[in-house]
Amino acid sequence: MENEIQLYNKFNDPLSAIERLGTFIAKSGLVPCEKTETGIAIAFILFTEKITLLQFNRTYDIVDGHIRKKAMASLAEFRKLGGKHKWVKTGDDGKEAEIELTFEGQTVPSKFTIEEAKLQGLLRPNSNWVKTPGNMLRARATSNGVAMLCPEIFAGEDGDMPEPAKAENPLSKIQPDKPAPIVEAQVITETPKTETPQQAQDKPFSPHDVHVHPSDPNKLSVETMAALQKLIGEHEVKVIEWLTVHNWIKNKDIATLSVDHAKRIFTKPDEFMGHIAGKK
Repeated sequence: MENEIQLYNKFNDPLSAIERLGTFIAKSGLVPCEKTETGIAIAFILFTEKITLLQFNRTYDIVDGHIRKKAMASLAEFRKLGGKHKWVKTGDDGKEAEIELTFEGQTVPSKFTIEEAKLQGLLRPNSNWVKTPGNMLRARATSNGVAMLCPEIFAGEDGDMPEPAKAENPLSKIQPDKPAPIVEAQVITETPKTETPQQAQDKPFSPHDVHVHPSDPNKLSVETMAALQKLIGEHEVKVIEWLTVHNWIKNKDIATLSVDHAKRIFTKPDEFMGHIAGKK
């Protein structure tokens, strides 16, 4: 692990390195991501958490373009924190999985059924819910239970949490022998307005955008760190010196900056950098 930490710290321009690495990840097929943006997001996580791509694959899944913590990774972390688990039903019958979790003196059962999966629209053709329902039932029961007993493992991310159930169509309750009402509607075709990558990049980063990392509340989020690196630019050495002198960071590591201090910086970023740039 030490070798990876030294490697990441040797990049003079981490944002450029992250973009190149993310593009490579998206094109390589080493991780199942279809978009370059997803590959870049993965690269941000590698740099921020100082982990290898192999460790990323062990810890995270990419579901519908979202990066989520694997159920087994959350259970492994749960056990490292002192939690215990016992399988009541493995889900190999394709009907129901139930796990009993114990943490800090409290024991709770967590289960997930194939009927719940159907209600939430998870049983799609050729999906893992059809191919390996036992694995999926165990994963969902595990994630639900771990998040309930030890939420700091997910720290606010949706991880492997169930997708929201689809809204029921009110017309589905009409009896077959009764004709469905005819509803006239005006169809308006409008091209949705999307934010271009350049517009997203140029959008000012505000104090409201400052957040902690989803898997480590003691670290700033990937987006916050990227915005901070962009703001600092060529004045990184002076900024680190100033932050260290004022006890805003520890061991000259900018990753130890707190959320409150980061918000103070982004409240008046130009004023902050003007002070730093003019510092002798």
